[in-house]
Amino acid sequence: MSELAPVPDKYKAAAIGIVAPELGIVDTGPATQPVLTSPYILAQSAVPVILLSAATNISATGAITGLTALPYQPSGIVRVYCFAQAGLAANLYYATFSSTTACQLYLDAAATITPSGIAPSAYTSGTAQVTLASVPIPGGSMGGNGALRVTYLVGRNAGGTSSVNHGFYVSGTEIASNISFSTANAGTGVLKTLRNRGSQNIQVAPGYSNDGSPSASAPGRFNIDFSTDKVAQINGQLVSTADLLILEGYTFEVLPKA
Repeated sequence: MSELAPVPDKYKAAAIGIVAPELGIVDTGPATQPVLTSPYILAQSAVPVILLSAATNISATGAITGLTALPYQPSGIVRVYCFAQAGLAANLYYATFSSTTACQLYLDAAATITPSGIAPSAYTSGTAQVTLASVPIPGGSMGGNGALRVTYLVGRNAGGTSSVNHGFYVSGTEIASNISFSTANAGTGVLKTLRNRGSQNIQVAPGYSNDGSPSASAPGRFNIDFSTDKVAQINGQLVSTADLLILEGYTFEVLPKA
């Protein structure tokens, strides 16, 4: 039976010195710190991450206008994915929205530093698959019979021109890929659990996007070595640059079991 690696400090939910067996927090002795052995959250957020549509203009300092209208005006600082433009690298940026069709890009989380040197033009967007969220999975943290559970919610512009796609990957391996929802739908949720099968390098997961949904596809079988560090990803893709995709929120959980 494989050994369950201790959870790194940054993922521990217990304060040092606290012992609570009913919560899975055990005292491993004076030489070590308490280790959380019950399910725990790797990452969780409800800050929107937006894969932007094409727009009529992007300024030299990253002000974008003429986007396809979002279903609401985001408040506060959010994340947006921009494809490469002259003077702007393809990347996730911080942004604030002044309306449902206009935003200002920033380089820092405090939204104080704007880009510079962008060639003013129409913003062209793109149809390549891109990563909207990525979370490190510490090697050995799942154990031979543990699981990785991912839940997320995505939205889009209702009544758009084409379907939009999204998916869940682990270090480039497709777990649930190219999940599509059409112009008739404004949002969808995903619940997907990837389970180790007595070994840290053999897994199984449902053949459909949600654990409880019936599927004509057989369960997926994988050989990902979770004894070493991996990265879980939520990806998005536009079929038409006239549309947009919003990752509304996500939760990545480890359910450890040696």
